[in-house]
Order: sequence, then C-alpha cells, then structure tokens
Amino acid sequence: MIPFCFPLPFLQLATLAGYAHGRAGNAGMDPGRNTSSARIRGETPSIVPNRLNLGFRRPLKFIFLHLWTARGGISEMMTESDSLPTLSGFDQAAYERGLKAAGIGMWEFDFKSAHASICANMARVLGMPPRFTVLSPSEWRARIEPVDLPYVEQLLKLAYTKGKPYRVEFRARRETGEIIWLQAHGSLVRDAKGHRVRLTGAAIDITEKKSAEDALRLASERLKLAVEGSGEGIWDYDLPTNMYTLSGGLNEILGRPHKSAIHHANDWIRITHPDDVERMLSALRACIDGATRTYRCEYRIRTRDGVWKWILSRGVVVARDEHGTPTSMAGIVTDVTDKKESEETAWRHANLDSLTGLPNRRHFLSGLEAELRRAPRQQTKVALLFIDLDGFKQVNDLFGHDAGDLLLMEAAYRIRKSIRSSDELARLGGDEFTVLLKDLRKPDHVEYVCQQILASLSKPFTVGSEVAYVSASIGVAIAPVDTQSGDELLRKADTAMYAAKASGKNQFGYFSPSMDEKTHSRLRVAAELRRAISSRQFTLYYQPVIDLHDGHVVKTEALLRWEHPKLGKVAPSIFVPIAEETGLMGDIGNWVFREAATRTKQWSERAGVAFQVALNKSPVQFNQRYMESDWLQYLHELDLSPSSIVVEITEGILLHASSQVADKLLEYRDAGIQVAIDDFGTGYSSLAYLKEFDIDYLKIDQSFIRGIPANPGNCTIAETIIVMAHKLGQKVIAEGIETKEQADFLIQAGCDYGQGFYFAPPVPAEQVEPLLSRRYL
Repeated sequence: MIPFCFPLPFLQLATLAGYAHGRAGNAGMDPGRNTSSARIRGETPSIVPNRLNLGFRRPLKFIFLHLWTARGGISEMMTESDSLPTLSGFDQAAYERGLKAAGIGMWEFDFKSAHASICANMARVLGMPPRFTVLSPSEWRARIEPVDLPYVEQLLKLAYTKGKPYRVEFRARRETGEIIWLQAHGSLVRDAKGHRVRLTGAAIDITEKKSAEDALRLASERLKLAVEGSGEGIWDYDLPTNMYTLSGGLNEILGRPHKSAIHHANDWIRITHPDDVERMLSALRACIDGATRTYRCEYRIRTRDGVWKWILSRGVVVARDEHGTPTSMAGIVTDVTDKKESEETAWRHANLDSLTGLPNRRHFLSGLEAELRRAPRQQTKVALLFIDLDGFKQVNDLFGHDAGDLLLMEAAYRIRKSIRSSDELARLGGDEFTVLLKDLRKPDHVEYVCQQILASLSKPFTVGSEVAYVSASIGVAIAPVDTQSGDELLRKADTAMYAAKASGKNQFGYFSPSMDEKTHSRLRVAAELRRAISSRQFTLYYQPVIDLHDGHVVKTEALLRWEHPKLGKVAPSIFVPIAEETGLMGDIGNWVFREAATRTKQWSERAGVAFQVALNKSPVQFNQRYMESDWLQYLHELDLSPSSIVVEITEGILLHASSQVADKLLEYRDAGIQVAIDDFGTGYSSLAYLKEFDIDYLKIDQSFIRGIPANPGNCTIAETIIVMAHKLGQKVIAEGIETKEQADFLIQAGCDYGQGFYFAPPVPAEQVEPLLSRRYL
C-alpha cells in the first residue's frame, strides 16, 4: 500500500472529477457535510475507492480518506489497494484538467535510484514540457533552491528511516529561472515484504499564497512598528478561554518586561482601578453583545510600581463561530495619562478655586441650578447661605496676602466642618463663600448651621506667627420660597448678607422683599452717580475751622454734597458707600481735590495769608485701582503750596496700613501736604501708629465733645487727647462744637482749633470769603 496526503484543492478536484453527492460510495466527499460532527460522534469516515491513471508508467490503485478538521481544513490519505474495484463512469480527462487548473502535480521518489518521477502536470508546474519525466538526483536537486535543499533532504531521510509522513514547503526554480513556492505531501510505500520502496505524493503551487502571506507579514510588521513607535499597545482577547495576549507598547505602559504576555481576564481586572471596573466591563459587554460596533473606554490601570495610569482602550470583534457568537476581539491601548492630567488641570482651573480647592462661582451655579430642578421632585427646600468675612481686608493689609490666604483656607475648613457632607461649599472670590443646604425638611436646621459657622469663624486664626480675628455676616435665601432661579437666589442671599453686615456684622439674616426695594434704590443711586460729575450735580460746602487762640478762620473742611434733579438732596451717608463699592470714589475724589484746591488758591490770594482746606479721603482711594490724579502737579500749576492741603483719614487706615498707604503718606509728608486723623478716639485702641506715621492733626470726635462740660468722662478724654497730641508734637482740632460752654472748656484745655455750628455751619463756596475777616472769639 502507498499512503500519502492531499491538500484541500485536490479533494475539490476529486468532486469535480465525478464524485458528486448522492452517488454510491461518495458520502465522504460531500464538502457540505460537517464530518467533524461525525468524528465527534464516533462515526467511521467515508472511504471513496477508484483506480486512476495519473500519468505514471503504471496505473495507481488508491482510495481517498478525508476528515474535516476542527479548523475547517481537510486531512486526506491515499492508499494503494489492488483489491478495490474500479468505479464506473470516471472521467480521466476531467480529472487531469482539474489537476492542471489547481496547479497540482503527482510525483514519486525512488529510494534505490534516488530518481524522482513527475507527472505531466507536475512538469507543467515546473515549467517543463508537459510529459512524464524522470529526474536524476542532480536534476531534481538543481530544481530546489539551495537554501531550502538541506531541509528537503532532511525530511526525505526522516520519511525513509522513520516512515514519517512527508510534508514540506520549499522554493523551486522553473525552466525560465522563475522562483516558485511548492507545498509537497508524500507517504512511504512498502512492497509486499515490507521493504521501503518509494515515496509517493503530490505537490501544489502555493506561490500566490506565499506572496499574500509575505505581504500580510510585511503589513503586520509595519503596523507593529507604527504601533510601537506611537507607544500604543496591542491586545487580543480570546473569549472562550477568557485570556488576553498583550504586545506592542502595552508592556511599557504597564511597566513590565518587553515581551508578549498572556493574562487571564481576571488578572486585567485586578490591575484596573476599582472605581472603573464596572464601567470598563459594561463597555466591553456592549461591544460583545452587539449593542455597539466598537469597544471604547478610558479607565485607570495600576502599573508594576503601583502608579495609576489612564489608558484609552479600543477594540472590535474580529472572529465569530458558526452561530455568529463572538470568539475573539482585538484592539489597541493608548496611554492618555498626560491628556487626562491636562484635562483635569483645565477642568480644575475652570471649576475650582485655586487657593481652597472649593468649587468656584461657575461650578457652584451649575450645581445650584441642578439642585433647584431636583428639589421639587423630592418635595424639599434648598437654602443658600452667602457668607462674607468681616475684617478680612484689615488682616490682609496688616499681615500681608500670604497670611490672608492662610486665613481663607482655614475659614474654608471651618465652614466645611460646620455643614453636612451632602451640602455644598464654594468660594465665589475674595472673602465670599456660599453654602448650599440641600434636602431641607426642618426650618430650624438653617439657623443651627448659621450659628455653627458664626461660632467657628469668630475663634482666633493663627496665621504664621500672628493671631488674627474676623467674624462673618451671613445672608440666607430659600427656594422655592424666595425664588426658583439660581441667579436670583444668589442675588437675594447676597442682599440679605449686606443687610446683616449693615446691622452690626457677626450675624445672619433672612432675605425679605423689603430688601429688594432697598437694593433697587441702591442700584438707581449707583446708576445716577455715574452721571453726577459730568452733569455737575456735585457741589462742595465748606465749614470754617477756627483758631481757638485768636478766633480767626484759618482753614475749612470741604464737604461733598449731591443734589439730584429728581432724587433731590442725597445724603453722603447714602451715596459715599455706594461710590466706594462701585469704583466711582476715585473720580469723585479727584474732582473734590481740584475744586477745593482752586477755591483755596482764590481765598489765599484775597486774604493775603496762607489758607488751608481739609479733604476727607476714603480708605478705598488708597487702593491701586483708585489711583488719584497727579495732585502735586495740579498744585504746581495753580502755584499753590502743598501745605495748603490737609488730607483727613480715619485711624482704621493706619492700624492696618498697607504698603500703598505708607508710601502715599510718606509722599504727602515729603511734598508738604499735611495729614489729620478724623474721628479720633472712636476707632482702635492701639496708638502705635501715632509714632510710626507723621501725623499733623488729631480731630477729637464730636461724640466726646457733645457731653462737655457736664460729662466728666468726656472732659477727661478730651483733655487727655489734647495733652497726648501736644506731647507728640501734633495739633488738635475739636469738631462738633455747638455751645459756648464747650468752646470755653476746650480753650482752657489748650485745644488748638475748633469747628462746629457754634461758629458756622457748612456753607457754599460763595459764602466763605466774607467769613475770613470775621473773628469768632
């Protein structure tokens, strides 16, 4: 018997040669039958006998034995048998045409002579004349590429010595010199005594297949190089075994050795961040189940050194079984850690306060709107707390911005400890915080939280080596009671906060509709203020200041007045705070200075003596954004001595004097402009600033003058201030003098100057000049 193997095309040709389904003895040749199922069931494979003349010197008697394999290919065996009957109806010509079309040739190798016999079709494959040919050892060796010849001979030897089936792929040279690839199958043939006689088999031209494989391999290598060059990793997922194959740059991403590795799916899950596992698996299942065409998911994995990295994993189903069930997936992994960190940084910049890490205004308002939509469905209320720190600016100016930042971070921590974890805390900017109290079911909870916050913020703050004190004013607005709009709720809480601050600070208050009326009034005043200067609605009144030694008018205090065509006379206590808040104080202050300086120049010339005017300067005018116009240049243009100007400030400015304040006061001193402390005695207890800064005048507040001489305490305070000021080389001005008794007491106590209605009320500029020649004592 002569056993040897045939590739699939040969069996297909056998079908073309007449072994059609339904003919006797050819059931096994039906390509449509799943013979693997028969094999699994233990059935005997079909045997198809026939006697074929393949172009050799003698006809070969053989049978086909074929099995469908698990991978869809075919294993075939051909066995010579003299006892098999010849099948009728076999078309020899059709069979030979099939062999020719498929590029299959038959061959025999005689061990004794080492000659190779090939059929006519094999000769055609090799580019030789189409006839039976016998090749000598040197001839058939010359047909095989030298690099492949040792391997071919080695397999021939194994077939001869060990009887192993012969199967080899090698390159052969055609008559034209063209190189082709052949795949040869053969089996050992023994004689009746069992002696090894020859090797018989078939060969097929697989040049096109090899070319396609080479092209695919080249494309694969190029893809691999491209993927590895981009730093991306490759993964293959075998669904039946639940195993992953990792390659490319994936091992570098994972921080593992540079080689392919196989991991069970559970291993991959173990290195996935716990918060991301369910999301990753859901995306994978969606692709496997067909809900999505591609798999795509960003998640975190833990590297070998314990660092979490963000990756983008993408893949598709690449294989399915006969039922359409996915069996394999493939994809790539990209390290997107830098991208995610950049996105995280951008998100934090857009949504979080850089100092405290709390949500900023934008992020808070977004969450507020979402909560306002949710609350009605839950049948609950929402309270918005607007918190402003009292005294923070003074701390910032006194100890510096670094200390102020420390205080803000500590304040944020204390507020967070005062509320529930479900509530939201945000920093809107500066010293303003907001708290969103969710799921309100008990009204008294708002009051409880406000009291907790006030108590925590009233405790001392340690900032560096210093101790600072602040308090808080809190405004409360409730939805849906006050409004259902996020912007409106914030505005109304802000309004309530200002009302709490105006009521004495360190307290909280609820929004009420009447507050809106006051707010609208303030907004109208602010709008009209912007037109007041250009419309010449401001005027200056001047109150004479009397020298208590001789009774003459030696200076005046300029007092701003505003008369609106529709609003009428607007009190300074109303419009000055609004001007400070809206940033108009700088322009107003510069107008006051120029107007007062011009008048002083006129009065000095007409009186023939130096005359002074005192100007009140708001604390906000010392800020950088309220830069005053060049006052000294204007005085130079007027040819007016800077000593003609007295700048009145409150002692609070000096207690927490910033570098801007100190620099400006030094500039005044060097130029000759004098400085007076207004309302002295009503502010802070520290008097150290009197030594630190060059102060020319102390003005005793009228609250101390009012009780003189009947109130002994007020008398003592006034006398003490006068003595202390003189000891420090400063002059004293008593303001608010309304009676002769008050004037007499102050004169006897040694006070230098006095002003008040006892001498003269504030008067328009046109009425000042006649007062200059009068003597009031």
